[in-house]
Amino acid sequence: MTGVSQLTVQDITDSSATLIWTQPLVQYETYNITFTSQEMDQQINLQVVGSLTTFTQTGLAASQEYTVSIVGEINGRTGDETTTEFITLISGPTNLQVVKTTSTSAVVQWEQSQGEIDRYRLTITPNDGAGRPQEMTIEAGQSSAHIQQLEAGRLYDVLLVAEKGVVLSQPATIQVVPGNTFPAATTEDFTLLVTQAPGQDVGSISKDFSSSVIARTRPLVNKVMARNGTRPKIRRPTLPRDQVIITCWRTTLLTNIFSGIFTLIIIVTFLNKIISVNVLSNLLNQLG
Repeated sequence: MTGVSQLTVQDITDSSATLIWTQPLVQYETYNITFTSQEMDQQINLQVVGSLTTFTQTGLAASQEYTVSIVGEINGRTGDETTTEFITLISGPTNLQVVKTTSTSAVVQWEQSQGEIDRYRLTITPNDGAGRPQEMTIEAGQSSAHIQQLEAGRLYDVLLVAEKGVVLSQPATIQVVPGNTFPAATTEDFTLLVTQAPGQDVGSISKDFSSSVIARTRPLVNKVMARNGTRPKIRRPTLPRDQVIITCWRTTLLTNIFSGIFTLIIIVTFLNKIISVNVLSNLLNQLG
């Protein structure tokens, strides 16, 4: 009976591969699939349902050449065998990271590949697509590289692969901007303004700072923390000049009014006394 056709292998990694095939006119009940590695004397046998046209195998060894075969089966009878070959990727580097930058360079490091490799290849490409990529070949035993001739403030894509012969590993990638590193700030480098509202806990403000500031619940008030821990000078609230002039004018006017009223009262009292004395004197003269 006719076997499957167009058997191909896709999505190959250092430990897995995906098979894709086209079913024949015969509808098989099951497919028997075998993965064989001559170098490691490894063979994996499995059976899948006949309705499948794709299958992913995991648990393969890195950097190994495999022969894979697939045979259909129905009612105890088997069809023709179809085979193909592929090579798994080598174990690649992991945890690629930038550990230092200057205005024109960067240092990257990584965890080395687990399997045997010939070298690492590092590719640095400007993210904006302008300019030529830079390639570096690094010995297999190395776990860091110093990238030079970069432009400050420009974004670069960094790609690292392991190589064994013509076989490449899966890439480890990261981005870097030369000169884009800053020392951690401290409380001496800035003045912090904290606004507290009733019933709220502002909490700790300590992100990347050498010390933290905790603001607790108090009535609504603004606090200013001065540099070097010194107590800030308190500025009393002052009125605008126009308001000060108006206030002084009103105070003077009221003072003059009250002073005039008091003087008038004294004059009236004095006149009343004079009138009373004159009336009494006239009476005495008439009686005498």
